[in-house]
Amino acid sequence: MKKILIIPHHPDFSEIKIRLVEIAKALTKHYEVYLVSWQTASEEYSWQSRLLSAVKNIFPKSKPYKKGEINVVEVPILHRPLRIACAFNSFWLKNIIKREKVDIVINGSFYMFNISPKGKFKYIFDLADLPAGGGSHFSKFVKEQLKREFKKVNAVIAASKGLAGYVLENYRKKAFFVPNGADIKKIRSVKQENIDEIRKQYNLYGKWIIGYIGYIGEWVNVELVVKAFEEVKKYVPRALLFWIGASPNMRKLRKLYEKDDVIFAGGVAKENIEAYFNLLDLAVVPTRKSLFQDLAFHIKLIEYSAARKFVISTPLEGTKVMNFPNVIFASENTEDWVRAIKKAQQMQWRMEWDGLFENYSWAKIANTLTGIIENHESE
Repeated sequence: MKKILIIPHHPDFSEIKIRLVEIAKALTKHYEVYLVSWQTASEEYSWQSRLLSAVKNIFPKSKPYKKGEINVVEVPILHRPLRIACAFNSFWLKNIIKREKVDIVINGSFYMFNISPKGKFKYIFDLADLPAGGGSHFSKFVKEQLKREFKKVNAVIAASKGLAGYVLENYRKKAFFVPNGADIKKIRSVKQENIDEIRKQYNLYGKWIIGYIGYIGEWVNVELVVKAFEEVKKYVPRALLFWIGASPNMRKLRKLYEKDDVIFAGGVAKENIEAYFNLLDLAVVPTRKSLFQDLAFHIKLIEYSAARKFVISTPLEGTKVMNFPNVIFASENTEDWVRAIKKAQQMQWRMEWDGLFENYSWAKIANTLTGIIENHESE
């Protein structure tokens, strides 16, 4: 079996689903998979947590270790200064590739590694999000780095059609659309008892639950949803707003918004997250509009849909082009969100929609990616 080494754009977390980590799991049926990992802070940011992560990254585990069917690889990692860090990281990665006799590398990092295949292995670049923009030193370095890497690859893949267009426009390189997905089968086979355990834990019996599941960064418009929810409560007294996910600003969010019917659960183990998707009555994607978010493909959109939930989302271009029948768009104002919630209450799921989302299973996505890897010597 061929060996494939995967470098995600973000390290694996117990609470957050990362695109290339999920793809890595699905690819174990096709390859012997090695996944690069490193330390980083996910909850409240502080200089202490960042320093601890940096120190751990200098002294990683010396050999790959098993996590399920995946071989986890830790190499010494630096993040700054950029050019020194890239050279330092690449030196150690090159040793791993040589030692493990890797056949294929998928790189999802914008700036951390300089991959040098020289015909010894296939090289695929994965674009999960829009690279940093603006005129900062970091964004200039990333642009130069991507230009260099794209010249060496056998193929580029992108998480959205918008990102594929971005690559073509800015780098004159064709990128294959390989979408994000979900474990459809697992989401649809959750037992009622697992859902009831969550209801009991948070005292949710009899509640109509509006929920968000995912990392709560600055791009998530929490205030907008809370204000709309307060209006909805006037005519749906049993409504409850449930936020599930880690955040670097969790203390602030809880202080500003949490009360009896607005709950911030924090991060939960992703191995059990499927029950939370099934728990919701209505899902939300309150992402602030920006070019970055317009070109993104949110994993949670597929997970909500696999659980047969209606979704209210800000009108992100990447989401609009998917044309999902269960997504209701609402502009970033309270009135539109209240109207969208009222509309969602009146809608019924149609079982023929199920097939639309089965195409976004990680297994099918892995099959598509395998075809790209095996059939493209150069692009």
